[in-house]
Amino acid sequence: GASSPAPLQTACVDRLATLRGMPVVWHTVAETGADVRQLRKLLLRSEEGRGFDIAVVFCGVNDGKQILRGRLPSAFRRDLSDLCKELQEAEPEGQIVLPCIPGYLCAPQLQVWPMRHLVKFFFSMYEAEKEAVAEGSAYHCPTPSPT
Repeated sequence: GASSPAPLQTACVDRLATLRGMPVVWHTVAETGADVRQLRKLLLRSEEGRGFDIAVVFCGVNDGKQILRGRLPSAFRRDLSDLCKELQEAEPEGQIVLPCIPGYLCAPQLQVWPMRHLVKFFFSMYEAEKEAVAEGSAYHCPTPSPT
């Protein structure tokens, strides 16, 4: 996991602790640049995916980069579906959340021509796959595009 909690982690832990009236522990299973396939491998080697109330899976941007290796959005959907199934099997009562990641619309490297004209279309394919996976086993949290 991460060596120190990110602001989102801290805010979630604080809010959940307040709502539940008890301490909340947040575990992170992550690696810089990891796609869903790599996250699944990390989770299998970790004990962190066992016994959770909520699993928040941030994914899609690094998976989009895999298209350069021939891995299409449909492969992302299969990989994400496998990850969600494993999480659900590990904790049948746990909730899985797949947030939309609109940050790619603001990434400076993606705002240069011609990328800025293609990036929304390109990553919307991955968000659509994420939403399709969520229909069966998770919650998809759509996020409005930045203005």
